[in-house]
Parts: sequence; C-alpha cells; structure tokens
Amino acid sequence: VQQGLSGALETLVSQAYGMHEFEMCGVYLNRGKFVATLFMVPVILIFSFSDVILQALGQDAAISKVAKTYVTILLPGIWAMGMFDCSRKFLSAQFRNPVTLWVQVITLVLHFFWCWFSLRFNLHFPLRF
Repeated sequence: VQQGLSGALETLVSQAYGMHEFEMCGVYLNRGKFVATLFMVPVILIFSFSDVILQALGQDAAISKVAKTYVTILLPGIWAMGMFDCSRKFLSAQFRNPVTLWVQVITLVLHFFWCWFSLRFNLHFPLRF
C-alpha cells in the first residue's frame, strides 16, 4: 500500500522536472514523505493491537504475542522502506536510477555483515521462540 501511495509522486516529479521546476520536485518529495509518514499512524495502531486482533480471530494467545513482538520490531523498517520508496521514485523521475541501485547494493553487502555480527556476538533480540 505504501508503494502505491508514492506512485503519484513519480508522475508529479516527472512533470515538474520536465518543465524545469526543480523546486517543485523537492516540494513533491517532501509531500510524498509526509503522506507516507501519515500512513504509518493506522499501521502503528493496527500493529499495536495485533495480539488482541489475532486472538479475536481465534489465534492462540502465545502465537499472538510472538506475532505482535515481530510486527513491532518491523515498524521502523516499514517506515524506512516508505521513505526510501519515495526517494527512489523521486530520483527515478529525474533519470538518476544508478543512485538507488548503489544504495541497494551497498545495503545488501552490509546486510551480510550485520547478520554475521549478530550471530557471531550472540546478540539477544526481544524476539525469542
């Protein structure tokens, strides 16, 4: 849903870039990020009560608690993904695709390090089974 919200951003930035209104490109980017952040409010509410919602749907209480912990840990990543998606569409509309490519490649390489680091030093995260 968040990626769909930033779909209009690509169109608006492309039009502003084509008309050489570079300031409007930035305005559209900021508005897109604001809308993506506003979208997080209902997501946070739903995720905060996910254990109650899952139990109302008939899920086991222990599983509901683990699911709530998991989605709570995911919240910052979901917001960051929305911000990156807005930036990606902003840069793509200006024909600057290699920037987002390199950000994703560097993040992929660093991800292996982060996984190794967390396993090597036995970091304890709140999600335990």
